[in-house]
Amino acid sequence: MSNENSAPAGGTPAGKTETKPKDWLRGNLTADPRLNKTHDGTPVVNFRIAVNHGQGEEQTTTFHNVSAFGKEAEAAAATLKKGDHVRAVGRLADDSYVKDGVTHEAQKLNTDTVQRGSYDKDKREWNWETVFKRDPYKPNDAEKSQETPAQEAGSEQEEEADLGR
Repeated sequence: MSNENSAPAGGTPAGKTETKPKDWLRGNLTADPRLNKTHDGTPVVNFRIAVNHGQGEEQTTTFHNVSAFGKEAEAAAATLKKGDHVRAVGRLADDSYVKDGVTHEAQKLNTDTVQRGSYDKDKREWNWETVFKRDPYKPNDAEKSQETPAQEAGSEQEEEADLGR
């Protein structure tokens, strides 16, 4: 997981606007996304991403909970499936729940962007398809309809620039 800020220490680069830090994950879905509704009827999707760290015998895996809301939740539920390789960008939030009288705490990623990746062995590069992308700082974007929930992306370098890296 990464926490990135486009503004260097001391200010914003010339010609750039300052953005808030974003957290991102890249890994495989452990199960099909689960689409539910909140108490007020807003669609919410939840899924887990398994992220591998290291290689060979040194490899470890961490599991991360991810959520999306509204039309983004519906797009993710309709498009993603177990085993998909994805990138998710958003903000970490603390989450707690009570089970059998015991309070459990965890972190989850409230995502604004999800992309599904496929690896082209011949070209030795990842191709990314955007499942959804919304600006979290413009509240009206959540109500706008998504005419094309999945759009083909260019190279990995172009997508990383779009994701703020």
